[in-house]
Amino acid sequence: MNNSITSSNDNLVSFIQLQPNGLRSIQVENDLENLIIAENYVVTAQSRACLSRILLQIRNSSFGRSWTLTGPYGSGKSFFSLFLMNLACSSQSRHQNAIRKLSTVDPVLSNQINADLNLNETKGLLPVAITGYRTSFQECLKQGFLKAIHHLEISAPQSLSTELESWSNQTDSRSIIQWIRSFRSTITSPENNYFGLLIVFDEMGKPLEYAASHPDETDIYLLQELGEFVNRSGDNPIVFIGILHQSFDRYATSVDQIARKEWTKVQGRFEDISFQEPFAQQTRLLARAIEPVNKGKSSPLLPELKQIAEESIEAGWCPSLMSHAEFVEICQSSYPFHPSTLVVLPYLFKRLAQNERSIFAYLVSYEPYGFQEFLRSHAFAEFLRLPDLFDYLVANFQSKLYASNRARALTESLERLDSSINLTELETDIIKAISLLSWLSEVSTLQPTETLIISALVSKKYSGTEIRKALEHLKKLSIIVFRRFNHTYAIWQGSDVDLEERMEQAQRQVSGAFNLAEAVQMYLPPRPFIARRHSFQTGTLRFFEVRYVDKASINSMEFLPKPGASGLLLLCLTASPTEIPEFSLWAENPLFTEADGILIGITKQTAHINELLYDLRCYHWIEENTPELRDDKTAQKELFTQINAIETLIQGELNETLNLYNLADPTGCIWKYEGKDLSISSKDGISQVLSKISDQRYCSSPKIKNELINRHLLSSQSAAARRNLIEALLTKSYLPQMGIEGYPPERSIYESLFAFGKIHQQVEHGKWELVEPGIDDPLNLRPVWQAIHDYIFIAPPEARPIAELYEKLKNAPFGITEGVLPVLLCAFLQVNRDETTLYREGTLLAEPGVADWEVLLRRPD
Repeated sequence: MNNSITSSNDNLVSFIQLQPNGLRSIQVENDLENLIIAENYVVTAQSRACLSRILLQIRNSSFGRSWTLTGPYGSGKSFFSLFLMNLACSSQSRHQNAIRKLSTVDPVLSNQINADLNLNETKGLLPVAITGYRTSFQECLKQGFLKAIHHLEISAPQSLSTELESWSNQTDSRSIIQWIRSFRSTITSPENNYFGLLIVFDEMGKPLEYAASHPDETDIYLLQELGEFVNRSGDNPIVFIGILHQSFDRYATSVDQIARKEWTKVQGRFEDISFQEPFAQQTRLLARAIEPVNKGKSSPLLPELKQIAEESIEAGWCPSLMSHAEFVEICQSSYPFHPSTLVVLPYLFKRLAQNERSIFAYLVSYEPYGFQEFLRSHAFAEFLRLPDLFDYLVANFQSKLYASNRARALTESLERLDSSINLTELETDIIKAISLLSWLSEVSTLQPTETLIISALVSKKYSGTEIRKALEHLKKLSIIVFRRFNHTYAIWQGSDVDLEERMEQAQRQVSGAFNLAEAVQMYLPPRPFIARRHSFQTGTLRFFEVRYVDKASINSMEFLPKPGASGLLLLCLTASPTEIPEFSLWAENPLFTEADGILIGITKQTAHINELLYDLRCYHWIEENTPELRDDKTAQKELFTQINAIETLIQGELNETLNLYNLADPTGCIWKYEGKDLSISSKDGISQVLSKISDQRYCSSPKIKNELINRHLLSSQSAAARRNLIEALLTKSYLPQMGIEGYPPERSIYESLFAFGKIHQQVEHGKWELVEPGIDDPLNLRPVWQAIHDYIFIAPPEARPIAELYEKLKNAPFGITEGVLPVLLCAFLQVNRDETTLYREGTLLAEPGVADWEVLLRRPD
């Protein structure tokens, strides 16, 4: 494979240039009337989404109209704001151009602009462009409005200008808000005929920095009042957009704790829009930004660039949301960027966003190893590749990378390069490429695989075979390590433990035959699944314990769920397709047809899980049988990285195989319940199915929506509240709310069970008493009430153990929690106190009191 192009002696700067107007820094105040800049704006999906959000909240006066646009320097925030100001105001010279641009890509949104901003009857929103600098907010607003009054064609009384010019840092916020209100009234008068006001505050971070460092000279509260006023601006809307390079709270890092709370209040008045174009769109914009010096000539490189792009697609570089044809076209338009760097750049600058950098800032800057330097120092037909980006990062951000825990992949690689001698140029480039891809793998799907590394570096100078040999040599030098579980390379920091040698030994020691279900259960213990809808509707948490089953364990496994679980979810892992009929027949066993609450899922494929589990067992063998790991932090870290990664892979394979969130998918499991195939609708996930099973199984469950009491294990506060409620049941049931005053925890239990359940009612003469559930039974208490009655009142009468009653009520079809049981029993006994009594250890309790119930709460047996 050959992806290099015939060289020329001329530097690239003679052939490549940037679009002159699309990349320079925008100044909203000065560029509002710039026709060329307005002409170059590209309407993107991000800008359309922002417009839609802003318009929606202009239409609905109850919504907020104060915004912040937050994104790294050069991401297009100011350019978008210029476009918005031209769109929103028909008196702007580029208004029709902006409308035409928008209607070309989104005619519906273009029509919405006209309707929402009343552009057919008014001039729309008057734009006020403000550029912030390091001074108070009062001063920035003053200068911005003065320029607006002087440059815009509006008729305003002289008193407005005179009052505005008198503003100072001492001008109180209410006076400023009142002035803006008067200014709005002026521009919306019939004489000026504007619909409202659009304030764009560019570089708003500058006065925020000033406010943080000069808290005595500027009032951050002005922003809060301005935000509140704008949000309530009514039928003649005021829209405020502040442009920031970092999140609002990061400007407050130097202020004290009390002041930071005030800043948080201010921030809450502004709705933030994260302004960063999607990665594929950034790539498209980058391609538009680069153009040949001689536009009239067709580039002789196009055929070879097409070949390189197609080979890059085959290697896996094409973004998932971009067609192959478009990727080829963009690669041809983006020379001198190699396709690999073209894909990497958006992710790289996403990670550098905190340092206020973007792709477009990189294109225009003259930083060391930056794009402009590359054009001046490299010949025509050379590519800007991944090692060049690594050099750019190290040259310009080295100190910040070392200060960040998230850049260890880069800093460790730099240390290895500094400590390694006699490396070839190719080996150095490989280390840089692996380092960069490893760092970006945290925010992308890019991984330092052999295929991507070769594709990124192969050229006339280096063949694929030479790159493979260099990779093997670096492995032998213990500079890089190959991770078998995901076929990637990583920088190795050096260690006395040879993990590859230990892996070979583990493979000799660990048997390839093992109990699949036992291994998954041991290494990835499953979390229970919750019947969410049923739990929400009844107030009782229903969860199903998950157990893995394989052919070796079906005859030895117990099928009783652990205490508190509402049922079992048995997931049968098949080693081969021939086991599927065997498991299906096993699932029709009378054990499952006669027992409810056991859902069985039979997987259709687990072969890859077997392979991954074998590797995981080998890694754990290394951990358990390598005492040298104890003092070798580097080897420990690498081993644990591989263990964690392979566990994640296994979990992902299980999720894909089981397909628990779309059970009707034919590629997922076969589902059996009570020995029959489970009928599943197309929208059912595991939670919906478990809720249907719970509805059927716990059909007599009461609906008690109180988390304090409706649980099996109570907190100390809940237990105390239950004890106090039982005391009220015994002694004050004749009073409203059983005499509970205020709103202690027991009051909420009373309301959710006795008041809502209508079993504590007012009877004649204003007296209150406990009653049995009636026909109108909102909490479905009658079934459990009847069950208690049938248990106690038997013929002939005899003493019945409470523990046995509790066990009956905890099981289906009632499923009552241990927290609720004593309260329901106490209520039943109070209603039937003339016909029932209690015994403790064979002794009659003539008048059971609070002390007796305290014993019963602790020891129901």
